[in-house]
Amino acid sequence: MNRILRTNKLKILFALAILLATSCASSQDESIVKSYFKAYNSKDYDKLNTLLADDVLVIDMGYIVLNSKEEFIDMVEWGKVLKGKNKIHSITNKSGEIVVTESQTNDRILFFGEKPVKMNTTFTVKHNVITKIDVEVLNLDQSKNYSISRAFYAWAKTANSIDGNLMNQLNRAGGLELLNLRLQKAMRLFKQK
Repeated sequence: MNRILRTNKLKILFALAILLATSCASSQDESIVKSYFKAYNSKDYDKLNTLLADDVLVIDMGYIVLNSKEEFIDMVEWGKVLKGKNKIHSITNKSGEIVVTESQTNDRILFFGEKPVKMNTTFTVKHNVITKIDVEVLNLDQSKNYSISRAFYAWAKTANSIDGNLMNQLNRAGGLELLNLRLQKAMRLFKQK
């Protein structure tokens, strides 16, 4: 009987140790993701470099859009130019991944969508770095957004000699073109049209 009790106690202690280890890893992963949002919003490239794997994979609405830290940092520079900010609404651990319900806003989103984009973003953290970011947009009417942006880019290109292809690039060069003084004026004129 004592042997059975001792075996059960060991099983319980082992289960508690696993639960504690899992809980600590989960809490650490959540902390890494929160640090990511802080670094992203402040455009702290050095901190982002420490939080992201070299081959970080970014998936947006089921499509691979980036697969390196270098490309990601370039995209963050686009966000800086366009005053991009992300806000965490909730954060949960689901099956070892961190799922964040968030909203994102920047000058381009506000111009085309007129409201922040809400999304569920799933982060995979391995060896204390983010290895995958999977974005599911919740409230973007893609056909409306595409229609408005296509009409605007066509109008802006003819009216102001602006490179519409460059404006669609999610990098620093695309962001600078989007904020180009001629484009700012075009955005105002387009809304009045």
